[in-house]
Amino acid sequence: MECSDELTGFVKDILSLNDEYGFGVDISAGNLSMLWKQSTENGTLPDEKKISEYMQYAGQKNISVSDNRISLNNGTSIDPGAAAKGYVLDCIFPYVSSLDTDHTIVSTGSSTLLWSRDSSHIFSVAVKSGADSTAGTVTTGPCFVSTSGDYERFTEINGKKYHHIIDMKTGFPADNGLSSVTVFCDSGIMSDFLSTLIFTEGKDNLDKYLDSGRFGVIAIDKQGNIFRSASLIFSESE
Repeated sequence: MECSDELTGFVKDILSLNDEYGFGVDISAGNLSMLWKQSTENGTLPDEKKISEYMQYAGQKNISVSDNRISLNNGTSIDPGAAAKGYVLDCIFPYVSSLDTDHTIVSTGSSTLLWSRDSSHIFSVAVKSGADSTAGTVTTGPCFVSTSGDYERFTEINGKKYHHIIDMKTGFPADNGLSSVTVFCDSGIMSDFLSTLIFTEGKDNLDKYLDSGRFGVIAIDKQGNIFRSASLIFSESE
């Protein structure tokens, strides 16, 4: 169908990030996301055969973009949740820049824009280690910040918690040793995309992201251990 500039731009940006960083974030997994949402809202787990079936609908091959036309093939549907909040902040950025203010903070929940007319302005960002606890504080200049974690949006079934971030390698909520990932960078969609991607890839794959020159990362594992990029100024909570 013919789509807006914003939606087309979002899909193009995601597909470009997939080409660069892989498919740990797959917006074509809308059917699978809805299956988990509907099942857990009813207090049950999805049927494993259904999970396998719906995973077949996902994949970049099922999305094509030409000008402002987006085509979804083979029963695919889009779930933009992994990066939409960050992209919204990118869309808001020009408006915020036009305001007669010295600095502005805009939050969409798990993603935040820290804007200042003065590039040397300093913001203090608390990084949570759980629903009610803080791991420490990052001191940073203007940027975008996004967090993906397992401690706020989850459902408990038969004594086990199932959060909302799906690992596309298994079709189940990611369980790779991490409790949260926070990414600092100069792009809203990139910060949102990468926080989700790094979370799903898990603790064993952290090292290749911690030393990037394009973004900073703070990751917290399920035991409360903190892993961070050396480029970030971080003060751990006492």
